[in-house]
Amino acid sequence: MINVEKSTPGDQERSFRSRFGYLGIDRTQTPEVLELFLRHLEAEHGFSREKLQRLVTAQKQEVHIPLSVFSDRLSALETVVKYMSENLGMKNSAISRMLGRNLRTTWTTYRNTAKKSPGRFILSGHERFYIPASAIADRRFSTLETIVLHLKDSYDLSLREIALLLKRDDSTIWTVYHRAQKKALRKR
Repeated sequence: MINVEKSTPGDQERSFRSRFGYLGIDRTQTPEVLELFLRHLEAEHGFSREKLQRLVTAQKQEVHIPLSVFSDRLSALETVVKYMSENLGMKNSAISRMLGRNLRTTWTTYRNTAKKSPGRFILSGHERFYIPASAIADRRFSTLETIVLHLKDSYDLSLREIALLLKRDDSTIWTVYHRAQKKALRKR
């Protein structure tokens, strides 16, 4: 069984987040579920514990932002930075590197979210749509433009569906999408 026990509850939480936070495994999910999954990978797919450990602790993992965290209270960038910091336990320096933003930008963005929306995002556990953080690093587009383009291209969602998922007005999403399309055409 994977041991997540440490000397203090704070150490335990930090250890768990550093090992599994980027995989979207929340602390409220029991280690028994994870153990069953690991046994399945060993028995059915031939993975060794050593290989699984290497996969879990690999240097660079893709971070995916669930759409359920978006709200009308926070901007798209604020939502992404807050999720990565509070829910995934990432440090500001790692967030800024992953998003291709200046360290001061992500720090100020996170500080502003604390005033608007205190507390972590609560996820339903039944997420259907995700945005890869690497896509947000593309500075040719704004954060919202990137998200809308990704949802339209990858999931083939209508602009109305995207507006509902992001909790934004339909006309805002229409404008953002068409602005991003124009930028994409100009940059070819």
